[in-house]
Formats: sequence, C-alpha cells, structure tokens
Amino acid sequence: MEEKKSRGGARPGAGRPKRDEELEIINLLDKHIDRDVVVLKLLEKIKQGDGKMITLYLNYVYGKPTQTINQTTTLSVNDVDISELISFKKPDSENE
Repeated sequence: MEEKKSRGGARPGAGRPKRDEELEIINLLDKHIDRDVVVLKLLEKIKQGDGKMITLYLNYVYGKPTQTINQTTTLSVNDVDISELISFKKPDSENE
C-alpha cells in the first residue's frame, strides 16, 4: 500500500525573510547598484509625471496617510439577567 503524503503545515521557505537574510540581500544589492543612479532615475521619472514614482517618493518622505475605517455596530440586548448567564460564587466566611 502506498504511503499517504502530508499536505498540511508550513511550507519551507514560505513567509517573510528573517532580518539577517534581508540585510544580506541589501548588502549584495549595494555592491552592484549605485544609489546615486537610482535617485537620478527616480527624479527623472518624477519630472516626467510618473504617478507611481511620485507616490513612491511621497510615501517614503511623508509616510502613507492614516486610513480611517467607518464601522457601525448595532447591538441590542433584550431583558437579559446577567446572573442567569454567569454563576457567582459566594465567598466562604472562613476566607474573608
């Protein structure tokens, strides 16, 4: 009979990289990418009116705007006696 393979659980390599892995990637990229060239290219795209580059720049300089969530919750309780829902223990006279 053939053994059944497990399909559940975490996948190896899935999820966000650990901080030391991120730093390793950043250091590797820094060896091959001139930041001044990247900034000049970003400036060029912003001057061309590239909306995505303008948004990218503004998000890094000023941060994303605070998002607001409008939430309406309606709750109605009809004649509920809380003592029926929760049993309260009376303290022992010895432990008082």
